[in-house]
Formats: sequence, structure tokens, C-alpha cells
Amino acid sequence: MRTKPGLRIAAVLSALTILLPLIGVPNTVARRRAAMSTTDDGSGDHQGRVTQNGLIEMNGCVIRRDDLTLTATPVQFGATGKQNGDDNGEDDDGSGDDQQRRATITETSDPHIFDFEIANLSGHKIYTLDVRVKSNACGKITWVGPKHGLIVPGQQTSVRIRGFALTTQLDVQTTDPTGNIKFLGADALSLDSATRTFRWHTDLAGVTAAELQIALDRFSPDNCANPTGLIARISLPGGPGDNLTPPIDFNKLIFGGSGVNAHIGPDPIQFAVAHGAPLYVRVVPLDSQGALRCLTLTDGVAALVILDYLSALAPAGPPIPTLTVSGTYFPAQPVNPDDWCLTVVKFHHVDPNTALFLDPFGEIFLQEGRLDSNGNVQPGDATDFICGNNSSSLIDDIGDFISGVIEGVAAIVDGVAKLYDEIKQGVISFVAEAISSLGIINCDDGSPCRDGLNAAMAAALASMGLPPSLPTFNDLVNQGLDYVEGEIADESGLPKDAVDAVTRKVIDAANSAQGGGGGLPDWLVDDNRFRPSQLILTVTRPATTGDLPAALVIGTDPNALYPAVSIPLPSLLNPTGAQLTIPVQLAPNLNGTADLSRPPACLDPNPNDCFPQAAVLKFKLNDWFQNRFQQIPCSTFKIFGLHGGTFFEDLGRHALAPQGAAQFPTGNSNSCP
Repeated sequence: MRTKPGLRIAAVLSALTILLPLIGVPNTVARRRAAMSTTDDGSGDHQGRVTQNGLIEMNGCVIRRDDLTLTATPVQFGATGKQNGDDNGEDDDGSGDDQQRRATITETSDPHIFDFEIANLSGHKIYTLDVRVKSNACGKITWVGPKHGLIVPGQQTSVRIRGFALTTQLDVQTTDPTGNIKFLGADALSLDSATRTFRWHTDLAGVTAAELQIALDRFSPDNCANPTGLIARISLPGGPGDNLTPPIDFNKLIFGGSGVNAHIGPDPIQFAVAHGAPLYVRVVPLDSQGALRCLTLTDGVAALVILDYLSALAPAGPPIPTLTVSGTYFPAQPVNPDDWCLTVVKFHHVDPNTALFLDPFGEIFLQEGRLDSNGNVQPGDATDFICGNNSSSLIDDIGDFISGVIEGVAAIVDGVAKLYDEIKQGVISFVAEAISSLGIINCDDGSPCRDGLNAAMAAALASMGLPPSLPTFNDLVNQGLDYVEGEIADESGLPKDAVDAVTRKVIDAANSAQGGGGGLPDWLVDDNRFRPSQLILTVTRPATTGDLPAALVIGTDPNALYPAVSIPLPSLLNPTGAQLTIPVQLAPNLNGTADLSRPPACLDPNPNDCFPQAAVLKFKLNDWFQNRFQQIPCSTFKIFGLHGGTFFEDLGRHALAPQGAAQFPTGNSNSCP
């Protein structure tokens, strides 16, 4: 008679609980066994099963329990779709361990908060949580919780999922290339066109006034009174229905001027915005006493709009030349459109004797044959990733809080903002600790030194297109380390040895913190496997009487495969013979890519809002790669030196086939077939 899988696992667990301490292995198996004890659903012998508990918090709206659904779907890896010892794909009760589980949701004394539990989950699997609301009574909801909705059952005692109704909506009035007026959730600014009007509407009753806020940092839903990075507050009248703000001149607000005469000075805010840092705008309603409506549980949150001074190309003048630029081009690699992947970012050893119970992710790599002969996985190997089927989730660790439509150039602005957000969270957040541990004086929080350092490091990494989550982040940033340090030296005023020390310490901290999130161990990151096209530039200062350009600007033609890139240049390039290596990741231009089809049950006017952000991004990346990138036989990179904000010096044009690697010399070149 065949032994039930649950009894086999129970027997092994009991044996290991006794034997491991005797051979010097910490008795974490016993603790894990306790976490995987029999579930309380009355189903009997369920050794190795976990009941995951948590709460759902609904901010700004009251919904019925029966209108709320929460599911947990197992991620399936490899050809067999099995994870971590579930060799027959069945639960102990034969119900099928690969099936989606539905949470039991119960009401609490607070109508905004629900408790939930999901019973009979496998402690050896990764699950995607997803939440849905049947009715449209709350309007658009942004869900915040575990990263990408991923959990490993039992790792957290309780999981918190927060839904935010966007009770005050906002969009920006803009004009598309054909002259049509539109209202969008993001827009591009330029020195020639930077005055914008905003439209806002609130669902809160009795509102007759509001405050428009403009900031350099993405707004947090938990801080509407004194948000970080705040630049300006503007009082607004308003009432029921749609309200329009007065025109706001961002050239004047940020740079103190207007039009092409706007001044780009040494101020850290001016430096950051001039070199691509996004601006965030929202309107917060006031109550009858003139106080901001900041109680999120009852008032919900205010949606935001993103603005960005995108780089733009202009007719170029003749070369002086003030710089020579050569380099190597590497083509984009396709997204994995149907699968969800894990990529190794740190060395990890997998012990096959204990992996099932102590190292569930290592067990997946073991089962899929991804270990080397010594039982290790490490970044850079051909086997440093695994892929599986994953149902995308509306839940993520950072919500977008955008109520307006994202299309056309707004998609580019939204992408830039996400890059900056990740750099601030994954790199700049380590600056304070580095400054403190190195004992650097006169560079405290809020000082010109600290503000300049933060702005320069963020601008340098963003201009190179290097988010810290990128599996190749460490290799690429090390190639451009001298460039990053040069920018920091110019903006912070710190001596070279201090700049070198703090930059190295911050980058090392970013690398150490690179993995993890969403229940993943620190040696893994989730990854759609898309890799942008890449330039490794060698920039040299020849003997010349011309001034050093303020920035390099790179564009492509035809079809603008990539948005124009602006790379600020540090003064260390000024001496004759000075040379820098600058790696640049070229973000794909998703403007004009296809949209997902709206499902019948979705009432949102923007079809992309009916799907998780990760699913929309993968769809658009795949469309860009297959129907644009792969179809262009020849593309030309145009490299310019930007002088004084208005004069573009021609530093070279290089025609090449985008699908293959190529080297290009200084001047002009053509390697197209």
C-alpha cells in the first residue's frame, strides 16, 4: 500500500528534528515544522501546511465583505510545474497542491478593516496574492502590500494589504502632436513649453478649497501635511465637479526664469530637475476649518501627476570639437512575456540534504538542475536564473496613485519616474549611513553638501539608466564609477578622497541590499529578463579651446527606438587628455506600443488600468521588441554636446543594425548591412 505524501513528509520532519542537532545543525527544522503544523480547517492530516493570516485595510471607501476576494496562486517553476518536493502535484487530501486558494475574509468592528486567513498552503511554495473588488463603488483603487504580491507562507505572521481609493483625482492638460487637447496622468516639460494647467475633482463632500503641492519626491499616502521633497504649496478654490487650476509656469517656479532664458544654476533642486528628476503634483482637499484632509482611512488619498523635463534634440552646429566619443553597442534582449523569473544576484550554496526544509528557493534551483558541481549558484553563470508561470497581482510594495491616463509621452515620463524612485530607495537611502560611518563633517542632512551629493548621484545613475534592481548593476556601475564620482565632487564640494570613500560605501550597500523583497531571499531578484540596449562610451577631451559641454545628449533615428538621453558631464573631463568610461542603458521608447484589451468586467476608461503594472509592462516591452526593435534594419545614434542649454555640438552619428553588437569610432560611422 502506497504511503501518503503527508505521512512521508511528517516522518522525515520527525527524523530530522532528532538527528540534525546531533550533527551540529541548528534545530530550525523543528521551528519550521511548528510553523507548518496541521491547519485549523478541520481537514485532518495536513503536515507541512501553513495557514497564512493577515488583514485588508480599505482606505477612503467602505465595501461589503462579499464584494471582496483575495486569492493565493502558487508560482510554478520548470517544465513539470512542481516546487520543492511536491512530486505528485497533489495535496495530502488529494485536492491538488497547484490550485489557487481563496481566503476566508471576516469583518471587524472597523468597517474599513477585514481579517483574512488562507488555509492549507504549502510551506515549500511561493504564492501570488491578488485582491479584487466586485463593485465599482470605490472608483480606482491602488493596492499596496508585499512586493508584486508575493509571499512564502509562514515567513510572516501577518500580511498587511492596503487598498487606497483615489478620492481626489488629478490630471494635466496637454496638447498632443496633432494639436488635440488631452488630460493625462503625466506629461513632458521643456524650457520652451513648461506652463501647465491641472484639472482636479474630489469625491469628498463639502470641499470648497484645496492645496496644490509640488515635490521632488513621490508622495506617500501617509504624509499629506508635510511631504518630503516639497517645493511649493499653492492655495486653490474649488467645489463639486471638475476644477481647473490657474496656469503654473514651472520654468519660473524651478529656475526663476521663463522660456529659453530660464536659469539652470548650481542649486540642487535646479540641478536635479534640469537633469531629469521628475516632479510630482497633487491636490489635497481642505476641510471647513482650512485643514488638509489627511485621514487616509476615511478620506482616501489624492492622486498625483508626474512631470519631467525630458531631453530633446535640436539642429546641431558643426563640431568644434570639444570632445571625442567612441564606444561599443550591445543590443536589447527580449522580455520573457509569459513567465516570471528569479535571477541570482549573490553567491549561494545549496545543501541538498536540508534544502527542502531550510532553503525552499535553493531547492527549486536544485530540482531544476541549475547548480554547479559544488552545489552553488552565482550571478553571471548561464544557469543563474529560473522561470515559472506566475499570475500577476494588483498588489505591489509601491503604488502608482495615478488617476489620469498614461499614454504617448506620458509613458516615457512614468518610466523615468519609476527609475528615479528605485534609485532613491535602493541607493540614495544609504548616503546618510555612509556619511556618518566615515565621519565626514559638514555634510549633514539638509546641508548644501548632502543635497548636492544626493542630486548628483541620482542624476548620474539615472542618466546611465542603472536601477539598483538590475542584476548587472554592480558590473555596470563599476565601469562608470569615475564618472559618478566626478559628478558628486562637482555638486557636493567634498574632497576627492571623501567622494571616493562615500561613493564606494553607498554602491556596496546598494549591492548588498539588491536581492530580496516579496518573500525572496537576499540572493534572488524577480526579473522579467528584459535587458535594454546598452552603450559603453569612451569620452575623451582633446586639445581644444572650446568649453566643455554641460552634457552629452544621445538620440536615435528613425522611429526613436529610445527616448533622448542627457548625461551631465563632470569638470574632471576638462583637462586635455582626460577620459571617462560611461555605460548607458537605453530605455525603450514605449510611446505608441500596443495596449492590452479591456476585459468585459473592467469599467476603467484606460484598459491598462485593468491589469497589474508588471503585466502591462511585459506586454508593452514584448510589443516594442518584436514589432519595432526587431523590424528596423538600420538605426542611427546621434551624439551631441550641449552648450549653454541651447547649442548642440555634433559629436558623431553612428548607423548600425540594432539587433547586433557593434563598435563605433570617433566621428561618424556606418556599419549597417
